[in-house]
Amino acid sequence: MCTVCGVILQGKQRRVCSRACLNRSRVIPPEVRFWRFVQKVDDPTSCWLWIGGRVKGYGQLKIGGKNVAAHRFAYELRSGPLGDRLACHTCDTPLCVRNDGAQSHLFAGDSRANAFDMAQKHRVGGMKLTAHQVREIRRLYDAGLADQYALAEMFPVSQGNISHIVRRKTWKHVA
Repeated sequence: MCTVCGVILQGKQRRVCSRACLNRSRVIPPEVRFWRFVQKVDDPTSCWLWIGGRVKGYGQLKIGGKNVAAHRFAYELRSGPLGDRLACHTCDTPLCVRNDGAQSHLFAGDSRANAFDMAQKHRVGGMKLTAHQVREIRRLYDAGLADQYALAEMFPVSQGNISHIVRRKTWKHVA
């Protein structure tokens, strides 16, 4: 019997029935490839760091031709599918993939839970504006007192950021 597709083999003793099944038998399962790029530490509270490929500071693993965030894969490997939710870090280390039960550094959440977690830890990353400044940007723009480029100079952010603010793509919660 072919070890890949289960077809009953005739004649010579072989493991696989065809070249296609032979090639499929050589593919390394994603779980095995994943663990090859994880640097574990014996300390029960330390992060397990991803040492493979990275995009924007987060680990990446290619599975089925698609890039998957390493911490998301780690979460789903132990805890099941996330669906539309995010895999968030309790340790604030983007390369951490530790998801081992009681000592897990990952939790499932949505964008709101992730933002709340960041705020609780006073870690707001690149956020440079306050709600008051956002209101002022919108007021000046709506009154025609400044265009997006002038606002970008007045408030040290990019013109693209100003565009998102005035079109209410970001800072939606600020009236």
